[in-house]
Amino acid sequence: MANYGSDTVSVVDTNTNTVTTTIPVDKGPVYVTVTPHRTCAFVTNFTAGSVSVIDTKTNTVVKTLTGGDKIGEHPYGMAV
Repeated sequence: MANYGSDTVSVVDTNTNTVTTTIPVDKGPVYVTVTPHRTCAFVTNFTAGSVSVIDTKTNTVVKTLTGGDKIGEHPYGMAV
C-alpha cells in the first residue's frame, strides 16, 4: 500500500489485515504493482518522478528508476 504523505510503502498481511513492515521509497508514492511471481514490486513515485523496485523477499528497495530510464516526468500507474 502506497503511503504518499510519508514516502513509504506498507506491506500488508491479507490474512490478518495488519501491516507487517514499512519500506521507505522515493517522494510521493502513488501506485504499487507486483510481478506475477510475487518476487518484485514496482512503486511509482509521482513527486520524485521515479519508480522504486522492491525485492519482496527482503522488503528492500533494490533499484530506483529515474527519468534517464525513460519512465516519464510524473509516473502515476503501471502494469506488469
